[in-house]
Amino acid sequence: ATLAYIPHTTHGNRHLKPMSMSAEGESDSRPRFLNVPESGVAMVRQCRDAIERAYDAGIMRQTVRLAVVPPDQPIGGLAPQIWTGGPEARYASAGLPLTVELLRQVKANKSIDRERRASILPPTVTAEDVFDFDGSGVATASAREGSAGDVKAAIFFNSLDAEYLNGGTPPQHHNTIYRSISTHHDCPSRIEKIDAETGKDRLFLLVNPGWKDTDPLESWGFNLLQPRAKRRAQELIFGRSPDMRYDVVYACMRVTLSSDHFCVSIKAYPYDWQNYAYHVPERVEYEGCPPVYLGATAEQPKDSELQLLIDAHPEFSELEGSAT
Repeated sequence: ATLAYIPHTTHGNRHLKPMSMSAEGESDSRPRFLNVPESGVAMVRQCRDAIERAYDAGIMRQTVRLAVVPPDQPIGGLAPQIWTGGPEARYASAGLPLTVELLRQVKANKSIDRERRASILPPTVTAEDVFDFDGSGVATASAREGSAGDVKAAIFFNSLDAEYLNGGTPPQHHNTIYRSISTHHDCPSRIEKIDAETGKDRLFLLVNPGWKDTDPLESWGFNLLQPRAKRRAQELIFGRSPDMRYDVVYACMRVTLSSDHFCVSIKAYPYDWQNYAYHVPERVEYEGCPPVYLGATAEQPKDSELQLLIDAHPEFSELEGSAT
């Protein structure tokens, strides 16, 4: 499949545009070519690069959204996996190992120039559960060259649970290959506590948090048991300065629009979202074909916008026309 030019299309107030190639190292939001990563491991490398670009731009609080797949599994061509083990299985088989590998690769130390960071030895990464029942945890990378390069990551924090904003006593932890035993009692807000421990000059990541990036505060809504949750979220996360408000710097989002269309959208700082669609996997002639580039969007595309881009693409429209 070849990449085809997509005409400019307006959908509501959001502008959909074709891909334009950017010069290597160019620091603007114009889309550049990003391959759909072949596996979870390749996705981690792509995410690492986006995190480090944002870090070098002074962004110390970041959100990343990884495709929830085991590290050795493919990203594209398959519908998002249904986890029969629930949140715990998603965390243990995908969220935790992906995050641990990500923290092993990220080099974030302002005291060492960018060229020298490549030679830094990988950090020691430890992780602990927050709540077993919803599959969440905190991972810490302890840099060998000193604490200035330490990085923390909160994994799968859930907006529906007040404990993530208001603190509390977590269940007893248990050891695994990645986890360490920890006891916290009467802690303040978990995010606030980790933020304070990390310090403003070190990197703190939110990995696949449980709110919607398009309208995050609506994820808290109104809850009699959490009357101040939305205000707390605004104070701790979304109402902060641009370098500290946990903007999305990387995302690999997989969407099944219908039985005929499976899409992958990628955001990698500082570039626009780039959107791809796969041919129907049941058609033998397209087995193993790469995804088709659809176009770029300044914001995360809605399902209807992805469908609009598919309908406008000659490679898909010609196929649908020949099938009727």
